[in-house]
Amino acid sequence: MDILLPVTLPDAEKCNATTSTGAVYSGLQLEECQAFLGIPYAERPVGNRRFLPPVDFDSEDHVDATRPGLSPPQEKLPQSKWLANRGQFEVGEDCLNLNIFTPAPDRGGRPVVVYVFGGGFQTGSANSAEIPDKDVAVSADCVFVRVNFRIGALGFLDLSGRVSTGESGANRGLLDLASALRWINRNIRHFGGDPDNVSLVGMSSGAFMIAALAGMEVANHLFRRVWLMSGSTGRIIEPDAAAELTDRFLHELEIVDYAIPRLETLSVQQILRAQRAIVSENLAVRNAPGGKTFGVVNDGKVLKHLPHQSIASGIWRDKALVAGWTKDEARFWFLEGRMPAPQVANDIVAMIGLFRPTGADEVFQDLVRQYPKGDLQELAELFLTNEIYKAPATKMIAAQKNCGGRGHAYEFSLVPPNPNEYAGAAHGFDEAFVFGQLNERFSPTYCTSDSAKELAARMFGAFRAYIRGGEVKLPFQTRCDFQKRMS
Repeated sequence: MDILLPVTLPDAEKCNATTSTGAVYSGLQLEECQAFLGIPYAERPVGNRRFLPPVDFDSEDHVDATRPGLSPPQEKLPQSKWLANRGQFEVGEDCLNLNIFTPAPDRGGRPVVVYVFGGGFQTGSANSAEIPDKDVAVSADCVFVRVNFRIGALGFLDLSGRVSTGESGANRGLLDLASALRWINRNIRHFGGDPDNVSLVGMSSGAFMIAALAGMEVANHLFRRVWLMSGSTGRIIEPDAAAELTDRFLHELEIVDYAIPRLETLSVQQILRAQRAIVSENLAVRNAPGGKTFGVVNDGKVLKHLPHQSIASGIWRDKALVAGWTKDEARFWFLEGRMPAPQVANDIVAMIGLFRPTGADEVFQDLVRQYPKGDLQELAELFLTNEIYKAPATKMIAAQKNCGGRGHAYEFSLVPPNPNEYAGAAHGFDEAFVFGQLNERFSPTYCTSDSAKELAARMFGAFRAYIRGGEVKLPFQTRCDFQKRMS
């Protein structure tokens, strides 16, 4: 029974879990596990709390946890033919909630896996069907938690120094995640989990958010391990770029007085329309310094330190860290039609110049020398994959290992079988392998391949051992120079 796809849930036997506050959470008894859905972890971020940090919340009453809560407001993207179907979910501002899937709320001290969804800081949900939550909880014998948090302008518009009243600042979505982790730390033992054995797993923008926690002083004691897919410490927006985006957002809404009360009266649809007008779909424009997109801001308040510097200083020395990327990360944006293919060499030079204002011609010529048979789109993919994903991830892992911590990196390069071979190993293709969910619904590009099924079993086995504290011995682990590709 898939309980996250439908908005209206099927009938199921109820089950209960009681926390130390005396709250009784009524969930759903499934065939092999129990599900507790839509649990609020912070006060409702609505009205005059719309742009304020979250306020932690623990219920003392009966909580109906039989139905998913609201997902963060967003404009849904067209369904990709390459990735799992996200299904249906309801959206709304009252979205600070989480879902728990557990083999049993028996104080069994199981490993806890907290999944942070991706979606370019603008889309995504803890209620989507991209990950079969109950299957992961059962097959990994863990407590699997998925968190909803604010995204887009509601979560990441930087209002620090740009408004006339109020206490609003930056990185509210990141603060939401920290609030959820505190709730998990206080309560997860009552759902069968070990609060001292929490692993954070994130994909894309979710991975960038997890990596950013290294720069927060208040969150790092709340987890023990990290597994990042297509994300690292390399995606932090500087204050000037964030301020420019805020000014464009306010101009789009014709707000000239920078007043919080005016922002509080906007409809969600007005906010989403303004987002669409100012955020670029182009992968290069989004991720280059000064990129036109939302994300974690180097504000000096929520983010006390740059995450990479924090890791280099040893803040995660006592934690384990895995970071992976796919060989053809950037191809996904061309497959989806979100980026135009370069027509002439100067198109690529201009793209490189967004990241390297000086020496773009030399970088392009070096690409041509390294990949003489690559066409223009392939050269663009190679540069963007390395610049946005691979190079920052390897730099992060090197910093973790150099300070005495445990760090592991992998490059996923398995190409789908025909007729999808031309998709390469694109962004997001490794996620089904990590969770061992290789089937038509969750990994449509790979499900017919015997070699893919074998690799998925090995990767999931490594993941299952990792969340239990085992040393990572991956068949696809890179050498220390990070150049070896998985065969």
